[in-house]
This record gives sequence, C-alpha cells and structure tokens, in this order.
Amino acid sequence: MHLDELLTLLREVQRLGFEEFLLEWGNLRLEIRTTKRVSPAEPHPTAPDQITEALTPSKAPTQPPPETPATQAPEKQTPETLTPEEAEKQGYYVLKSPMVGTFYRRPAPDKPPFVQVGDTVKKGQTLCLIEAMKIFNEIESEVDGKIIQILVEDGTPVEFGQPLFIIEPLST
Repeated sequence: MHLDELLTLLREVQRLGFEEFLLEWGNLRLEIRTTKRVSPAEPHPTAPDQITEALTPSKAPTQPPPETPATQAPEKQTPETLTPEEAEKQGYYVLKSPMVGTFYRRPAPDKPPFVQVGDTVKKGQTLCLIEAMKIFNEIESEVDGKIIQILVEDGTPVEFGQPLFIIEPLST
C-alpha cells in the first residue's frame, strides 16, 4: 500500500464517520481508531501533516476528571435510562452489532419497524437489518425477552460490537 492510498483511505474513513476501521490484507494489518474531540476549537485532522500531529503523543499534562460532590445521591435509574454497561450488570441482555454497517429498524422505508420498545420478542426473531457492502443482514434476537431500549437511530452507521438493543430476558 502506497502513502497516497493510505491517505485516501484515512480521508474516506473520516468522511464516513467510522470510529474504528480494520483492514487485513496479506501480511498487512491496519487499524484506524478515531476519538471524538471535546473542544470544538480543535481542528479535526484532514491534511497529512495534521494527521501526523494527531498521531504524535501530547506533551500536555492530563487532568483527572472532576469529582462529583459526595453530597450528591446517585440517581436511581429505570431500565429505560440504563447504559449498556449498567444494563449488563443488572442482568439485562445487550444485543451488539456483529458487523460494521448501516442500521435499519424496518424492512423497507414504507414498512413498520421490526420491533418497538416494550415489544416481547422470541429468540431468532428479526430485530433489525444491518447493511454492509450492499447486503442487508437480518439481526436476530438471541434471547426471549422484552425490548427495553433501542440504542441506535434508524439509518445510522454502527460499529462492530456496538450495543443496539437492551432486552429484559424472560425467565423460563
């Protein structure tokens, strides 16, 4: 792979908004990970010299995140407000994307969504589609349960391993 091809690939990954990209080609393994910038004043690297600067470790000291006051009581969260990590800790099933692609909640633009929050689903039931390389892949439920949260907006890109649904498993 030549430098100009690599730079074109980097620009395309950035343009498509991927946070992670993996390319394995023969003996070549290329992983690209981007991070979201906190400060809107910082430019996003686009030119080769900016990309090089972005890959150089910063010499600036890092500050720890501000601590929350001890007097604040943690908010009690309902299943509808849980993060995927908290949901897994509490026994909910988090269905994650098995691939990179575009998430679709409905089989066609003029059709109703496969599932809604509150729906009861069976193992093997189609919950969504993920389009990858012009192929629509049906993503099925891996458990019997109730849809608690749909974590992705229709028509948005998803990453491999990205949480898609939080499901409350039905006790058997």
